[in-house]
Amino acid sequence: MAKHGNWFFLSLLLIGTPAGAYQWPLSPFNTQHPINSVLGEYRDTGTATCPGPCPHFHDGVDVGALQGTTIYVSVDGTVTSGGILPYYVEVQTLSGNFFYIHINPNQALVTQVQKQGTVSVFAGQTILGTINFSPPHLHFKETDLSGNVLNPLRAGALTPYSDTTPPQVLSVQLLNANAPAGSPPIGPAVGASVPALDIRAQAHDLQSLGSQNVGVYQIGYQIENLDTGNQTSNFPEQTYLTIPSGLIFSPGDAYDTTISQGGFNGIYQFYYFASNPVSASTPLNVSGLAEGHYQICVLAADIKGNQNAVVNNPSACASMILDRTPPGLTVFDSSGLQIATGTYTKTPSISVQVDDALSGPGGVEVDDNGVFVASSSAGFPPPSYTYAFNNLPVLGNIPEGNVQITGYDQAQNRTTTAFIVDHTPPESAILSPQNYSVMPATAIPGFV
Repeated sequence: MAKHGNWFFLSLLLIGTPAGAYQWPLSPFNTQHPINSVLGEYRDTGTATCPGPCPHFHDGVDVGALQGTTIYVSVDGTVTSGGILPYYVEVQTLSGNFFYIHINPNQALVTQVQKQGTVSVFAGQTILGTINFSPPHLHFKETDLSGNVLNPLRAGALTPYSDTTPPQVLSVQLLNANAPAGSPPIGPAVGASVPALDIRAQAHDLQSLGSQNVGVYQIGYQIENLDTGNQTSNFPEQTYLTIPSGLIFSPGDAYDTTISQGGFNGIYQFYYFASNPVSASTPLNVSGLAEGHYQICVLAADIKGNQNAVVNNPSACASMILDRTPPGLTVFDSSGLQIATGTYTKTPSISVQVDDALSGPGGVEVDDNGVFVASSSAGFPPPSYTYAFNNLPVLGNIPEGNVQITGYDQAQNRTTTAFIVDHTPPESAILSPQNYSVMPATAIPGFV
């Protein structure tokens, strides 16, 4: 038997293939015990091979029990010496491995293994050790022969197990899938500059017996066009029946790791990318959807099929207004006449009208001679913004020259117009002493 300080590692080899369901690893064996964590939860605590904070999937279930509780074998097996890990016992069978973690090994069993090399152990009879962890629990893990992690709560495995409490979706947010990680949510208006969305949902499950804050078994979403009534379901996107062995330390597709908390600071908050499967990034492609009003709702289920409600549940849904059409933009001079793009004006002030029937007007930006002057998103609706050249308490009067006005809607689609302001009368005696008010756009270099 391998030994390192006070730590021992035991490996159990099968002497009989598990026939269907298996019992709980603590007494009473045929009674359900509290489940305080489930397979697939986000974790950022340290592991034996990755010091915290270390993002990874929780690779088993946590069974709640008192400190010092005796832990037994769940499936008949054989014990052989192996590697060393703290508070750790591995159980191997012909169909896969069982792991009992956060226990002090049974010293009588350790002695037997040292003497015999191989010791037969039996479900409900052989003591593997006692719980020694804070908070006290047994981390119970099962894998297949390839090392892929299996969910012990699946049908035909750990028995008995029941749960009648549905999961909850606490919030749903839309993210620009092309924006850097950690960028703020967008919406409800989504414009032409956003071709794809990540759907981020804070969700958790509540155990009928155990913790009221564990991960969900399945999560996905449905999208409905509120203008047509057409609905498409993408549920489930993630399912935690098994986790491939090479994926344990790669939770970044399933979770938003910039905001999820997995116990490193004692807090557990699970923010799923409901639009992604466990091991790929598949954002919602909105570029192929028709403009209009949509509702995106996130669905979550536990391993017993209980599912959250989305009807009359605003926390589980997010509204989206898909608008790719630039807004209407009209600029008027002080007398109420429209200033056409590429013309001259001597007006002392302007009024800007932004019109957008779908997402609504968003604001106006004013640039003078290529220099940003002012912007406003106030006063919408109504969709108008008044900007006076000679009434700038901070910037003072705007110099003559090229003025560019940009109007944008709530989806950040933009429309731009430009003209030239000229307050100076012509000096030539040949010209009229009245400075011009409008000149055709074709007469101004640089405007088309």
